[in-house]
Amino acid sequence: QDECERACAAINAAVAAAGQDECPDAQCVPLYGALPPELQSRIFQPVPEGVRRIVVATNLAETSVTVPGVVHVVDTGRVKQKQYDPATGLEQLALVLVSRSQAT
Repeated sequence: QDECERACAAINAAVAAAGQDECPDAQCVPLYGALPPELQSRIFQPVPEGVRRIVVATNLAETSVTVPGVVHVVDTGRVKQKQYDPATGLEQLALVLVSRSQAT
């Protein structure tokens, strides 16, 4: 969720810094499982005319909802996966590339 928030902040800052000719108005919103329902509902509200909505979502959020009006989807091809570390005897979440079979 931190990655979603940071990505949205960076996108919103880039849109604000760009000129209107270079980048028309855009609204970037995060979507992840721990996001409060009232903030999740923003993705279903209509955007003003001429504004593009950018949704930065976790893979959990991607499989849980269908967002109307989606034109493009960009997937990083990465997922957080539990991995056991025999040296420490602990499991940890590691960022790994998703397999082809998981992606389809």
